[in-house]
Amino acid sequence: MTHVLIRNVVSRFSSLLSSGPSRPQGISAIVRTRDSELWLEPCLSSVEPFVEEILIVDNGSKDGTLKIAESFRQQFSEKIRFFSVPALDLTAQSEFAFHHTKYHWVLKWDSDFVAHTCGALSLAHLRAFLLGLNDRMHYYVQLPMVELSPDLYHQLRALPIRRDGFALTYSPRLHFVWNSHTLTHEQLPGYYHAFQKRKVIELRTGVEAPKIPLNYRVIAWDKTCFFHLNIKSPEQRLLRHFNQQWLEEKQTISLRDYVKKRLNEDFGGESFAAASRRLMQAYAQDLIDFEPEKFGGYPDLLKKFLKT
Repeated sequence: MTHVLIRNVVSRFSSLLSSGPSRPQGISAIVRTRDSELWLEPCLSSVEPFVEEILIVDNGSKDGTLKIAESFRQQFSEKIRFFSVPALDLTAQSEFAFHHTKYHWVLKWDSDFVAHTCGALSLAHLRAFLLGLNDRMHYYVQLPMVELSPDLYHQLRALPIRRDGFALTYSPRLHFVWNSHTLTHEQLPGYYHAFQKRKVIELRTGVEAPKIPLNYRVIAWDKTCFFHLNIKSPEQRLLRHFNQQWLEEKQTISLRDYVKKRLNEDFGGESFAAASRRLMQAYAQDLIDFEPEKFGGYPDLLKKFLKT
């Protein structure tokens, strides 16, 4: 509470000294990609009407991602910019994208986000809210999202809604950092324990995130205007399972080689295919059916992907 109060006082005082934003009003969406062909088309289609620009920042895609990105760039040439940064890690990729935006507001928009484009949960309401805030102040707005995993019909029991989305105003003082943290045995999800072949007491992991200056006011937006599609093939989910540890350990080998190394060291040389199947079996124990009516239904752009 004290920290929130200090932020509110500092942000208000800073606004009195501010001459206004250094950038034009509007929203820049950052879309980081790497082998993101599965959901990139509805991702871009759902956000495009509500932002002034989209930065697609690719980290070495080898699937159809670049073809989809180029198709959108040709269709919206004045709005979409594309950058290839295969050598950057996740934190540096976010930093690069953030500081190449042009507008006052920056929206983190991952390549597996799909928004509502009409109705009470339309992304238009978030746009109106952001552009209606005092433009002499800096803001970090926390955004909730509906989480679907591992398909369009299920969710993790412990994570029906994620709250790590965000939009924030631009400042050259803001930077992205890698935040390390330790998860205890009790904090790890049930499927993690079911997958492991030996007991894990704690897990050192981390996540990239913006380091918010003190003059930013933090606001929590309450509408779930978009979905996070945590939908991957069994092999992709196995890679994802080890991804944050790979990043945390700052490995110089590829993620795939790191997973092979871990399978040899901790899983008795288990094959990729066998480990992928076993992880999905463990994952299934933590799933519940998705009930669309509880979350305002599916976004329109997802309906064509549903089974009839």
